[in-house]
Amino acid sequence: GSQAAVITKLEEHRATLQAELSKHVVLKYTPHLVFHLDDSTERGARVFKILQEIAPAEDEHTA
Repeated sequence: GSQAAVITKLEEHRATLQAELSKHVVLKYTPHLVFHLDDSTERGARVFKILQEIAPAEDEHTA
């Protein structure tokens, strides 16, 4: 819920953020800003947890 609220607020203020960005970045055209949730950190944490669970099981088989 709160992540969606953050995206909504960013989208509401996209034009203002884009205008501020154009003041600090030297480009012929300021790119249109698009916001989306990035869950790669959460996915990475899940993979890491799975790998940690697998490692002890493999140690038991090799001991």
